[in-house]
Amino acid sequence: MQAKGWQDVLKKWPAGFAFLTFTAGIATIVKLTTWLSSFDPVPYLKYGWMVAPGLLGVVVVGRVFPTENETRDSDDCLDRCVYVVTSSNRLIDELYRQEDSVVKSARKYLYVMGSRSRDQPYLDAIESQIKLRPDLDHARVLVGTPKNDMLLQHVTELEKIYANRNISNGDGSIKVCEYELGGAVPERFIAVSETKAVVTLPSLNSPHGYDTALVIEDDAAAQKLGTILRSLAQTCDEVYVGKKR
Repeated sequence: MQAKGWQDVLKKWPAGFAFLTFTAGIATIVKLTTWLSSFDPVPYLKYGWMVAPGLLGVVVVGRVFPTENETRDSDDCLDRCVYVVTSSNRLIDELYRQEDSVVKSARKYLYVMGSRSRDQPYLDAIESQIKLRPDLDHARVLVGTPKNDMLLQHVTELEKIYANRNISNGDGSIKVCEYELGGAVPERFIAVSETKAVVTLPSLNSPHGYDTALVIEDDAAAQKLGTILRSLAQTCDEVYVGKKR
């Protein structure tokens, strides 16, 4: 017969365990009280300053060279900062409906990628945020030409907003650019602000569903993704907004 683990012993003898714990605690308190009553702090005060430089060195090294656990992402960040939504309502919330959505949280920039957007409230929310914050930078990276009239109308509206901005006075830039890959290409869809990003994924519910996305709520990760989109917007062919035609 195998020996039972101490967990099994505790389960079968909880009263005994409580007795031992209580007794050990009382003994520790008595011992500590006795030691404190006879404690003489003078020697420690007299020579304690000698260890001060060492303690200061520990603090400095800890600040300049943080430990591995301090520099890597915390385990629970995968639950709180990066997660997948699998319903159209949640996707809409994360994109533009709730106050901490990508669109409404944008203060410095709002970059998006996609040429098939046909969610009119989403396009309206982008226009509203850009109008609300004249210093907000905005760029849309198209993969090919716009695929529907709603997106074409949205681009026209962006052009009107841009025409009323004064870039030299600190207003944000607005740019629509296009990558022409040729042939039938799948949609690439990303929306990112300086604090949040939403990357749509193939639907987990239906073949052509618009309800699944990866949400990133980590500032550093969102900003890295924003840098990538900004670089794409700077290198692809500029069309419509900001280009004299």
